[in-house]
Amino acid sequence: MGRIGYDKKVHPFVLQLQLCNAMYLKGLESTNSISINFQDGIIITYRTDNKQNATMIEDYATRDDEMKELYGFFTLDALKGFEAIPEDEIKQYEVGCYDNSMLRYSIICGDGQTLSGKRTRIYNNDPINMIKEWIRRVVPAFSFG
Repeated sequence: MGRIGYDKKVHPFVLQLQLCNAMYLKGLESTNSISINFQDGIIITYRTDNKQNATMIEDYATRDDEMKELYGFFTLDALKGFEAIPEDEIKQYEVGCYDNSMLRYSIICGDGQTLSGKRTRIYNNDPINMIKEWIRRVVPAFSFG
C-alpha cells in the first residue's frame, strides 16, 4: 500500500537521521536516531541510554496532510540539487553548525538504491534541515539536533 502522494521514483522509502559526536565519525557513540518511512508515513525514534544498555523506541503515525507537506519539499532531486550547489554559493544560506557533532543521514530509495551523507553545517535551504524543522512541528518530542 502506501500514502497518497508517495512516489518511489521521487521520494525515498526510508530516511534515517543520526546525530553523531564528531570524535566518533562512524556514529559509534550516537545515542539518538530518527527514521521516517515515506511510504507508510511512520516516524520512529530510537534513544539509547548513555551506557548503551537499553534503547527506547517510539513511533508516530503521521496524518495525510503532514505527509503531503513532506512530499512537497523532500524529494531525491531536491536533495541532489542542494548537494550540487558550489561551496562559494552555499555559504549565503548557512544559519549555523553542529557543535562538536554532525548529522548523518542514510536513505533507502524505492528501487533499493542507498544514499548517505553528513552535515556539519546548517543551511536554511537544505532538505535535510527542512525535514528536521518539519519533525519539530509534527512531533516536537522527537526532535534532536
